[in-house]
Amino acid sequence: MTLTHIARDHGESAELLAAILRSNEAHKTWALRRLDAIYENLSAITVAVLGLTYKPGTNTLRRSGAIELCLKLLERGARVQCYDPVVKALPAELAPAKICENVSDALRHADAAIVATKIDKLSRAERLRTTAANEAVFQHPVLPVSAVTGEGLDELWKLIDRTLNNSHPRPNQP
Repeated sequence: MTLTHIARDHGESAELLAAILRSNEAHKTWALRRLDAIYENLSAITVAVLGLTYKPGTNTLRRSGAIELCLKLLERGARVQCYDPVVKALPAELAPAKICENVSDALRHADAAIVATKIDKLSRAERLRTTAANEAVFQHPVLPVSAVTGEGLDELWKLIDRTLNNSHPRPNQP
């Protein structure tokens, strides 16, 4: 039984909960809406979906927003390449999608990438190897950053500072 049902059973309104549920539903389709805004025809693109599990630290795909997204992409004709370090096989309904062995393979030939679930399962060696491969794919620097350990945050801030300082001329100072 959900909180909205309990509130209704007690003659109370749960307007905040209803608004949160509507907001959560809108967030589920954000990536698809964004792809629609960028690409005229999703059947002409390949999408890498990184992270498939319901939430980080689990291996369950039940109620996974990433799985729902993959299904919608497939329905629209997109080619889907997935990676999640704890998922070794896709559910039957995702048979047209490809499961990849690593992030680099999932990103190879992708027109768009969606990080659907945070992934902290990569070893340091795999992150470095993946970073090098991604730099070759994107032909731009790729910074591995961990929200858990803080690794890479200093480099990220320096890159943001350099980018902002180089893109906006500074006023002349005496």
